[in-house]
Amino acid sequence: MISKLIVKGSSHEEAISRLKQALVIEGIKTNLSMLQKIMSHEQFKEGNTTTKFVNNH
Repeated sequence: MISKLIVKGSSHEEAISRLKQALVIEGIKTNLSMLQKIMSHEQFKEGNTTTKFVNNH
């Protein structure tokens, strides 16, 4: 891991929106497509996540 990004919002939806805005990275190889898929997943949107989220979905 190169860095960690933490966002805050008044609701889960607002925090996800801010996270999407913050994840605009250009010029280097990233896993942004995977992160975008995770943020679009219904379980993630509902806040039902664990450290096994990626393995389970």
